Amino acid sequence: MVRGRKWYWKKLEDCVLKEDPECEFREGSEDFISAIPFLCGQHDYCIKHGNSWALQKAKFNAEYEYSVIGLVEHWNTTLAVLEHFLPSFFQGVQQRYWDAEFKDQRTVNKNPKKYKPVSETVRKILKDKMALEYELYEFLKQRLHQQFESIADLLKLPTTKIHSRSTEKAALSSWDRMDIELRH
Repeated sequence: MVRGRKWYWKKLEDCVLKEDPECEFREGSEDFISAIPFLCGQHDYCIKHGNSWALQKAKFNAEYEYSVIGLVEHWNTTLAVLEHFLPSFFQGVQQRYWDAEFKDQRTVNKNPKKYKPVSETVRKILKDKMALEYELYEFLKQRLHQQFESIADLLKLPTTKIHSRSTEKAALSSWDRMDIELRH
């Protein structure tokens, strides 16, 4: 489907209030873009919006099929958990991510469009229509923080610094930044 400039610049507020098809989220409609179908699997019920069976299957799969499911909102926690549970792939990821050498690359994907925050009315409509997605998100957030708590004592131990190509040092260590994030 080719979408024009008008669709691309459409505001979420307008889309939800006008009940455009992509913002309608009708019970039982096919949903290929949210987290529940992604984590639920290939069963026909998995792609039906508002299906509580799909939510339970997504939670089950998240718990038993995925070592870690990170959240961008809790990026430092995600990096710490990834580094601990999947060291073959993520050893030193926090140090590398916060290294001055990669400073410019951390902001590459910022959205150039500037929008006002959505109204409380739209926020409530979306929260009602996407209640199961919110429930899955809260489940995944709780799971990530439980994983982090299980390794919190290990994070206090001294670690070996991975060689960095950069000679500059960040003002705060990755552990300090993570500690600050977790307190807020």
